[in-house]
Amino acid sequence: MLTQKLPCRLTQLERLELSRELAALVRQKAKTEADKAEALADFRELLKDIAGATEEVARQLNNGKVERDVEVEWKYDWQGGRKVLFRLDTHEMIDDQPLTDDERQGQLFVINGGADEEQVG
Repeated sequence: MLTQKLPCRLTQLERLELSRELAALVRQKAKTEADKAEALADFRELLKDIAGATEEVARQLNNGKVERDVEVEWKYDWQGGRKVLFRLDTHEMIDDQPLTDDERQGQLFVINGGADEEQVG
């Protein structure tokens, strides 16, 4: 049998079904566009993070240095009224400050002339 596509009037039921299909497609399109926007925002954030990490590694390579947590220790010069901060990995002095009033006051309670505190000598 031979067929050909020709225009046909929709029945009420067909109109109702097509209306439901159209509404579902419109909702699906809106959701997909929202998902796309969210995904793009996620990718933009990811690219931003990667760019920041790239800049940080490049800076470290250019400087030949990286910041790490290093154990440090304050040593006190009670007579000189100063405290000095040393790196424990290299024993390098990294800070030298006058004692605060609170630190000077606390020193009055040190037993045996500061035997329990290491002093700068």
